[in-house]
Amino acid sequence: MRNLTVRRGSQARAYGATARAAGLAAALAALTLWPALASADAPYAALTKVQGDVQIVRGGQSSAAKEGAQLEPGDVVRTGPDGTADLSLDALAGCRVLPASECGISEHKKNEMRLKLSGGRAIFNLEKLPIDAEFKVETPTAIASVRGTQFSGNVLMGPRGARTTFSVRDDAIQILRLEGGKPVGDPVTVSAGFSCDISAGDFRTLTARQATGAELTVMEQSGSVKTCG
Repeated sequence: MRNLTVRRGSQARAYGATARAAGLAAALAALTLWPALASADAPYAALTKVQGDVQIVRGGQSSAAKEGAQLEPGDVVRTGPDGTADLSLDALAGCRVLPASECGISEHKKNEMRLKLSGGRAIFNLEKLPIDAEFKVETPTAIASVRGTQFSGNVLMGPRGARTTFSVRDDAIQILRLEGGKPVGDPVTVSAGFSCDISAGDFRTLTARQATGAELTVMEQSGSVKTCG
C-alpha cells in the first residue's frame, strides 16, 4: 500500500512539474510575442528592395541604403542614375523610386501617409485604404490625394521651374495645384488611362489628358511594387 502511495505522489509531483514547465513556456512565448503585438499598429516605413546607387539622407547626412532599413519622417531616399528603391508604408502603400530621383517621407502614420517627390519619377501601388486614412504625394507644383490605386508621379526641373505629371493606371486620384507650398484653384480628378501636367506659374484650370504610351508603359511595373515588407 505504501509503495502505491509513493508512486502516486511521484506521479503527482511529475505532473505538477510538467504543468509548471508548460506554463512557463507559454509565459515566455507571450513575452516574446508581446513587442510584435504591441507594435502591430505602430507607424512603419521601410525599404523592401534596393538596387544600384541608393542613399538615405537623414538630418543632412547621407548613407548607403540597405534592404530592410526603417525610414522616419524627414528621411529622403535619393537614387543615382542606376539606382531604384522600393519602400512600403504601414502595409498599405508601396512606392518605387526610379533612377535619378528623390522622394522624402513626410509622414507614415496609418491614417496619414505623405510622401514628397522633389525630383525624378516614382511609381505607386496602394491597397484600398481604410475610411479614415489618407495618402498624399506632394511635388513642387502639386499634391495628389489617393484612396487606393496605381499611379506615377514625374517631376522635371526646367528654366521656368518645376513641372509635375501625374499619370493613373488604375482607379483615380485627385490633384490640386500648389503655389509656394499652398493649394490654389480647384482640384481635378484624373482617372485610369489619363495624365495631368502641372507647371510652375501656369494658372490655367487643371485638366486631364490621355496618357502617352510611354507613361502607360512605365506604370506597368506598379503591380510588382510591394505594399508590405
